[in-house]
Amino acid sequence: NCEDVLQRIMRHEVDMRSDFDTLRRIQRMLMAMIRSARKSSDPNAVAEVQRAIVNAGVTHLVLRMLDDQVFVGAPLDIGETAWSLLIEVLCEVRREGAYSVNKMVQQALLEVCKSGDDAGMFESFKDIMATVSSKAKSTRSLKLVSSLIEEEQMQVEDYKMSLSHAVGVMEAMRLMVEGHYHPMQQHLLSQSGRERVCNVPETTMRLFNQIVKDPKSGDAINFEEIQCMSQVLRLLIELCQGPNLHNQEFVSNLGLVETASRLLSVNFEDIRRSEGDVYPLKVRSLKALLMEAMLALVEGRMDDTIHVIIPQRMDPEIMKARLQFVYNYFVFGLVGVATRAFESDQMAAVPLDSKFHVLLSSSADPTAAHEVLLEANALAEEMLEDLSDDDISNYFSEGLMMLQLIFQVSPFSAHFEKFVTPVSSVDDSFVDDPKAYLTERQFVQEKQKYCGRYNYRLAFQFLQRFVRTIEVVMDGHLHYLHFCLPVTSMWYVYGEAKQHILDTVPFSSPDIKAKAFINMCLQVHVESKLIKDLSRFSIMPERLLKIAQRNIPDWMHRPFQIFLCDDARNMGRLLRAALYIGLLLAMHVSVFLVPIDEDDQVRGGPESEFVSFIAQWVADILGLIYLVCTLLWLLLTISIKLPFVLRTSDADSKVKSSSGPFRASFGEAMRVPLAFGKVLMDGNVSWRLTLFFFTGYGFAFRHYWLLSFILMDFWCQSSVLATVFRAIASPLKSLVMVFLGSIIVTFVYAAVGFRYFRKDFHDFCNENIYLCTQNIIYQGTRSGIVGLSMMMRNTFPGQDNWTSRMLYDISYFVIFGIIILNTIVGLIVDSFGALRLEVEARENNQETQTFISCIARRTIEAVAQSKGITDGFEYHETMKQNKWDYMAFIFHLQETAVENLTGPEHHIKSLVDKKDVKWIPVSRSKFLEGTELGTNREDQLIRIQLQTQNLKSFVDSNQDNMTGISRSVGQLDAAIRERMDSMLLEIRELGNELKHQRMLKELEAEQGSNYSRN
Repeated sequence: NCEDVLQRIMRHEVDMRSDFDTLRRIQRMLMAMIRSARKSSDPNAVAEVQRAIVNAGVTHLVLRMLDDQVFVGAPLDIGETAWSLLIEVLCEVRREGAYSVNKMVQQALLEVCKSGDDAGMFESFKDIMATVSSKAKSTRSLKLVSSLIEEEQMQVEDYKMSLSHAVGVMEAMRLMVEGHYHPMQQHLLSQSGRERVCNVPETTMRLFNQIVKDPKSGDAINFEEIQCMSQVLRLLIELCQGPNLHNQEFVSNLGLVETASRLLSVNFEDIRRSEGDVYPLKVRSLKALLMEAMLALVEGRMDDTIHVIIPQRMDPEIMKARLQFVYNYFVFGLVGVATRAFESDQMAAVPLDSKFHVLLSSSADPTAAHEVLLEANALAEEMLEDLSDDDISNYFSEGLMMLQLIFQVSPFSAHFEKFVTPVSSVDDSFVDDPKAYLTERQFVQEKQKYCGRYNYRLAFQFLQRFVRTIEVVMDGHLHYLHFCLPVTSMWYVYGEAKQHILDTVPFSSPDIKAKAFINMCLQVHVESKLIKDLSRFSIMPERLLKIAQRNIPDWMHRPFQIFLCDDARNMGRLLRAALYIGLLLAMHVSVFLVPIDEDDQVRGGPESEFVSFIAQWVADILGLIYLVCTLLWLLLTISIKLPFVLRTSDADSKVKSSSGPFRASFGEAMRVPLAFGKVLMDGNVSWRLTLFFFTGYGFAFRHYWLLSFILMDFWCQSSVLATVFRAIASPLKSLVMVFLGSIIVTFVYAAVGFRYFRKDFHDFCNENIYLCTQNIIYQGTRSGIVGLSMMMRNTFPGQDNWTSRMLYDISYFVIFGIIILNTIVGLIVDSFGALRLEVEARENNQETQTFISCIARRTIEAVAQSKGITDGFEYHETMKQNKWDYMAFIFHLQETAVENLTGPEHHIKSLVDKKDVKWIPVSRSKFLEGTELGTNREDQLIRIQLQTQNLKSFVDSNQDNMTGISRSVGQLDAAIRERMDSMLLEIRELGNELKHQRMLKELEAEQGSNYSRN
């Protein structure tokens, strides 16, 4: 119905070109349709409306609304509403509230642009940007005046409204290329063959430069202008990412790098005063976008065209100052808020009237800042774990983006790298002794320089912990990829989870290893998110949470934090405490538990008791502590595992929509019980529940002898005994079958004994074969030597049954006592050997091959030795291809919204979703490439793929050749057959002719002889 309505609207498009009231109603109706779909409970409602809009051709109408040559004389509100409608048509809202762009609408808009109906849109865009630029120029002087007349105030307000409209227009343009839509990126750069064209990057950059003409005008920038500048940067970033190499080169030549360098040093004093803070949120966001734009210019490039430009055009001194400012602001602001030097709802803030404002200025004494930093840094380190991903982005985004840019361009400029890299404490030559210098003034100057270097090193190292670098393969080339660590990978991945990956990941081939590693990382990510949620759960209400974090110890308002912090060390301590207490309890019971005399026993009562009340009291105390430790561990473990099982369970997907509402609701209701059952079936949980049951039952019903079972916990917590248990449990199926075979053999021997040697068995085989079998199994294994000798009457040589008894007894001993028992021992020994070989092979693989790239250790060591690195293998595994950095990157892909991913990240995420490991640098490393021992430039998997494709094309071409040859051979065969048939016919005719001539000659000869005879 929606599509039918839209199609009827499109039939009257010509009538609307002169009836603007109808056009306004149509615009309002389209807006209402999309917004009502957004409010609908159906998550597919918006997509259905957008599909109807595309099918009905409304995208053509929306773009034509912006063309004043189609809608001649249209009022300004028509165009403004058309731009807003374009945004609504493009956006598709998800359940979580984050928006995405409808790809179908994007493609439809591209088709409209190709048809030439986009001229009005670009003309309107260019006019809006030019209008804002001209108003920015005329309003610049007014912003410096303290008081304005009414006309000037109206001019300023009109300028702000134009800025707001320009922001919406640029957002529409950005959504058209959202998701690195390369064809539309190219179209916004140039519309070839058109009379009315607009270079979108150039137009927006012209506006950007007009707003920020000089540092003085930068300090007078207001909120509307900074919002417009931010939108310009978002649009330019989206135009360059993907990567779009042509757009990157074009934008880099528009002066963006120089403008970014200039803006970094601007303080934005008007916004500072209005916000009352040294580093307002709007300023943080703008400067972070500047750095993100610089990263977008070099994203995914293999050449050094732009990598060389950035160090040349950006002032490294400003970059160093900004890194230090970002760090100092957080540390000083954190201390100020924590010590209540000033009130703020934020975790960190530095008001303009605080003492820290002076320390943050560029003219501050480095020595004074150094002294405060040394005291405040400890508090900052302590508060780090309380930071969320949003907090890190809020306070450090500028510094983190700048660090990524430094790491990206440093390899292309040795001078830039040397300048921005902090001097290490080992290489710092300062001596803190006035006697080592000629004058006191020289000492003070050197100390100030040293404090400046120390402060910068502190800031660099602090921010560097949030940034990681990995090597990835893109289009067959090896790239460095820099990213920010998510909080889950920093604090909530336990060492036990990492060790489990190392102990279980298959290493038979690099491809299998990479796939298994990625799958394990995805599972660990889900578990880590749950651990983070539990760790940060607080009994305090949300409005008081910040106050509680600053003033109350974590264990007082975060009940799970005390057990889950420090790699869940306290969870392990709970288990060890339960083990030791259980050992004491079992020993106590073994010594002080005595049987009750039969005369003193109460019918149905206990059969044993403690020797004294004190012994009873000690046992109760130990038992209570043991039960509390075990119960606490169970509750914590179930709290972690139950949500994990619920999230990973596919119970809901098994309930089909066609199953009916009753079965669907029943399946949904059974999800929690089924998940809870899976948790209880976990080995550690079920074992701990068993011990808890035995202990509770023993104390509840005074069966204290059950407490001896607690010592079995050593089999679970001791790694040595656990290995023994695995060796026994591994061949369990074979052992069961051997035991079954031994029972069958015993049954057969019992049947023979029941028939022939019943008297020799005394009373063991008098009743039936079944009891005889039981007696042989029990009595035969009681003796030291397995056999029948302890059950049967002795016999000697010369007796009647000597031979039969000797064969019967010895054969049972050989079969059961030697063959079967040795088979059992052999199975267990083989299991031990297999476990040992697997462990040794795994250790050897980890010691002789790199984890990610699977390169031989000797190759790494040889290259490292040539570069002067002592422990090259360790250096490569920790600094170049750290496996846990790859895990953190997978976490980053899972936690970052798709629209916020860069081009390479978006591509890798799609490969991860498809379980494709082409991005993993198998058999490749930047550490080796360019050396004689280095691997080839092409990745091994890419090379195999290319070889396969070449082989396929070769086979296909040969197939075509074979088809042609076969066709030619067939044609030749037909021609030869035809020729042979004609030759045979000619030969046959020739033969007939020769035969006819011969007959004529014979006839003539016969006639001649007759004539001569006559």
